[in-house]
Amino acid sequence: CLMSVSLSDIRDLAVDLLHRHEEQAGCSVDFYCNKPVYHPMAEAKYLTALALLRTTNLLSPAMFQLKCKAACERLVRTALSVGEGGTAWGLNFAHGGRAPDIPYLITTALVAEGLYACLCRGEPLPDEVATLLSSTRQALVHWFTDLVIHDASLQSVPMYAPGMSERIFNAAAVGAYVLRMLRVEIPQIDNIYTEIMDRHIPGIGWVYSERSSVCDLLHNCY
Repeated sequence: CLMSVSLSDIRDLAVDLLHRHEEQAGCSVDFYCNKPVYHPMAEAKYLTALALLRTTNLLSPAMFQLKCKAACERLVRTALSVGEGGTAWGLNFAHGGRAPDIPYLITTALVAEGLYACLCRGEPLPDEVATLLSSTRQALVHWFTDLVIHDASLQSVPMYAPGMSERIFNAAAVGAYVLRMLRVEIPQIDNIYTEIMDRHIPGIGWVYSERSSVCDLLHNCY
């Protein structure tokens, strides 16, 4: 038989999950790092969850505002500068021979998506949310205009991280999607969609990058 679940049960579970993230200040271990560090990507998903919970009225306006402000304060503490006035985020731990303070396209794009999800509801929110989204948007524009390697094969796909020549297809797709969502019009976006679609493998999806033959479910979900 099916277990009966009330709206109150769902609310309690959601609040408990949010509380766990808040209690740890967004910090945890990672598959690639056994030391607890702050994870901006988790904060991005936390923001998206806040927007969804507010949409379904499982979160009050006051609580929504309070939690959005706290999330922005946590994000600012580990924010990195990209371009002129741009704000970005990385892993906060060394990985693949790269330093902990290297900004990544996918992390920055997901943070922008989470901030926008909260703002697009049109409800009053602390100024920090719009300010942070504006500087994150600026970082993404810089990424897609100045952090692009022009060659014969991939003329518009941006770097995964500054100075990293490998282009990661799922990160480029998410970044382009977020910029389009933010109503940013730059020619590179249409070119990126075309180049990525040209690399689609029928019945499978996309490989991880131009140097990888891995085609996994997680990154295809992006």
